[in-house]
Amino acid sequence: MRDQKQKSGSRGIIRIIIAAVLFFVLALLVTTMVWCMGYWHDITVDEILFHLNAPIEGTAENVMTAFYLKALLPAVIAVVVFAAGLVLLRKAGKSSKVFKIGAWAAAGLAFVIT
Repeated sequence: MRDQKQKSGSRGIIRIIIAAVLFFVLALLVTTMVWCMGYWHDITVDEILFHLNAPIEGTAENVMTAFYLKALLPAVIAVVVFAAGLVLLRKAGKSSKVFKIGAWAAAGLAFVIT
């Protein structure tokens, strides 16, 4: 019986890690898009594709600093809030439906914070 609880506990942790990684990717995409549109107002798709293929060498330091502060940091904060919410809900031991609703609420709160 104890082995089964440990297996279900480790599966829950793995699920939280996978959810946090996926949420981080999504949050980073969203914050990068918002930062990009705010930093370069009239950028076209062709320009975006060019910059995606161009080497990062020679990029001005203020551009990278702005990216770190306006895109990467909010994504990290969002994923920390999201993961903390999932861990707290998991520790509360509520039913699966409450966990799912709480996970969506944590995701929404994380995006509102950023």
